[in-house]
Amino acid sequence: MKIEDKLAINSLKKYKKRYLYITISIILGSFLLFTTMLLISSIKSGMTEAINKEYDDYNGYHLEMNNVPLEYINIIKEKEYVDTIYVQIDDEEKIKEIENIESNKLENASYINIYIKFKNAKDTCTDVNDIIETLKPSNSYLADNVLFNQQILNLNGLMDVYLANGPNNTAVCTARVNMNYVINFFIVLVAIIFLVIFLIILYSNFYVTMNERKKEYAVLNSIGATENQLLKIATFEGTVIGVIGIIIGIILSFIGAELILSLLNNILKSTIYSFRLIPKVIYFVILIILVFYNIYLAIILSLTKINGISAIKNNKKLKKIGKTSIFQKLFSVEGKLALKNLKRNKSKYIVLTILLTVCMTGYVCVSTYIEYETKISDTVLEYDFDAQFEIKFEDDIDYKSILKEYEKESGSNVEYIEYKGEEWVTGLIEPQEGINTSVLETKLNDFTYKVDDKIFMYMTIIGLEDDVYNDYIKEVHGNYGDIIFYNTYSTYNYSANKREYRNVFDEKYNIDDIQFVDISGTTGNEEINNLDNQTFKGKFILVDDYFDFFKDTGSKPVVFVNMEMFDKFQKNYNEAWNNISPDSYQIDSYFVRIRCDDVVDFSTYIKNVQDEQGINLSAGFYTLDQQETIIYLKIVQLALRIVLVALVLIGVVSGINIINASLQERIDEFKILNRIGATNKNINKVLIYESLFVFVKSAIISIILSIPIIYLIIKYINNLYGINELLVPFGKIAIFYLLLLVISITVTLLSGKFVKNK
Repeated sequence: MKIEDKLAINSLKKYKKRYLYITISIILGSFLLFTTMLLISSIKSGMTEAINKEYDDYNGYHLEMNNVPLEYINIIKEKEYVDTIYVQIDDEEKIKEIENIESNKLENASYINIYIKFKNAKDTCTDVNDIIETLKPSNSYLADNVLFNQQILNLNGLMDVYLANGPNNTAVCTARVNMNYVINFFIVLVAIIFLVIFLIILYSNFYVTMNERKKEYAVLNSIGATENQLLKIATFEGTVIGVIGIIIGIILSFIGAELILSLLNNILKSTIYSFRLIPKVIYFVILIILVFYNIYLAIILSLTKINGISAIKNNKKLKKIGKTSIFQKLFSVEGKLALKNLKRNKSKYIVLTILLTVCMTGYVCVSTYIEYETKISDTVLEYDFDAQFEIKFEDDIDYKSILKEYEKESGSNVEYIEYKGEEWVTGLIEPQEGINTSVLETKLNDFTYKVDDKIFMYMTIIGLEDDVYNDYIKEVHGNYGDIIFYNTYSTYNYSANKREYRNVFDEKYNIDDIQFVDISGTTGNEEINNLDNQTFKGKFILVDDYFDFFKDTGSKPVVFVNMEMFDKFQKNYNEAWNNISPDSYQIDSYFVRIRCDDVVDFSTYIKNVQDEQGINLSAGFYTLDQQETIIYLKIVQLALRIVLVALVLIGVVSGINIINASLQERIDEFKILNRIGATNKNINKVLIYESLFVFVKSAIISIILSIPIIYLIIKYINNLYGINELLVPFGKIAIFYLLLLVISITVTLLSGKFVKNK
């Protein structure tokens, strides 16, 4: 065995406590890095497997185009980014690949629907924009005949894909959220952050250890040991503890990754995803290279600080202290001494300052982003109910028994309300001058109609069962029989990429009356028929906030009434329509809106009930397509919380190590203070001041760093969702800062007590 190896082994034994701290740091770093890599491998592989298994054949298409001219098809199929085109001709139910359909059938078809599967789903918008640029179809054709397979696109990470108004009034495909790219970037960013923090921690630990041994190194150097031999001793030590740390870190990472994947699977239980641990050899190789690279780099950086002659003299600490500043005069003797110690031992405290700053900044930014993600998970929904039944009066279906049976079988909770409704009823609201001019400017062709200088408005009439109506009328401080006018409508401004809200009626006016009519004829020659002019007379209550279960009504004016008033309206409305057109539509059903814990499971159950009992239960499941978006948001939140915990854990453990090692070097200093009359209480005050000063400095730096990051988060969220609120969790941040300060002072005092007792 070479002399360098023997010296290294002796050093590992002699300084085993100090090397234990370094080994723990390597274990932590290896655990975080390899856990991240395991999750990347498992999640990416799991997503690919799930998509390939669930969406084979034409179900995996990305774009649907209906009533497609044959010349369009011939152009599209030549595009290199198109993987497969599936075709449906006329009324044929069977969908086939275009290669399996005879050309004469395509030529003679009255209409053709095609389903396009691109080679790369993530490039859907780019490919669609190229198709639009090539074909140059009209905007009306695109609006009526082009649909996106939102579910399969969600699975590939593209959210809310739609055709927006682009330059020169051309349609442009865009996606509001692309969580796959965000997550991939986030994982890479986290890995880089972990590497940098890992290097800082290793450097600080090796520097402290080698600083303790600088006299030993200096003596070896003075008797002929070369810098290369000293480097061999240090690298041998680093290799031994690196191997131990990597092995333990990998074992722990398997446990940690399994735990995280189980949490993910719990979030994704209602989807096709079910992740399992999929390790890859390449990640083992990358981990070993990265860890040893950091170890050897930290050793080299630490050794550059060792100088033979100055180390023997050990006079680096003897620095001239400048004049006492005004800031120092504000503190007691212990405070002044603490400030001088910080200046004299600046290099020892700078790493601790960096770690505290990273912890604080990380917590502020991550917790703020989580608050906005939580807000988004509510804002992104168009519905605040999951499913809806439409039940015809003549069928007399006992839906309550079905829901109770589902609750019993699934163990889930189900909420529901019953109502009757009529949409897009034309109403004349008085007084006319109360309608906001902004409504007329932006919505004249949407839900308003002008005839003979009178403004008629399309709206929805909803009759609520008594229990629900009574709850709402109490909420708005009204009385039974009052009419609730939902006064706010919302539109999505595609050019500004956000949702906008406006009032229909100026609240300083009181609505006197709503008269429902039928408008027929051509512009300028309309015939107005009264459909109901006696029901809606009474006290109107204007409300701006949507009611429970009716968030989706926010795109148009809505009138809520009790069931008695609705039945009266329905009778008058139907009689009037019978006089105008005997074959006109009659209101013949009522609706039930439902909330459940798992809409996927609920939809499967209802479909089975329909098949088994043969009942005519028309059911819509409104939040199915939104589940993937919410799931991605939950995954991001889980990942952010994991990173947050990891950052805090690294900071606390490394802080303990650095503080303990720093105080170990100051044993002689404490002895001198005792000899000149300082008590343990005085020394503790010095240590508390030192912790406080380092903490305050870190807090100030973290606040300065956090402000621009928070600004970018707010700007990013506002651009995507129109949320322009300050949602920084100041209370949680204050508690975290206080907790970090308590931990810092406690660790310092405990380490100081241990050192003083030696």
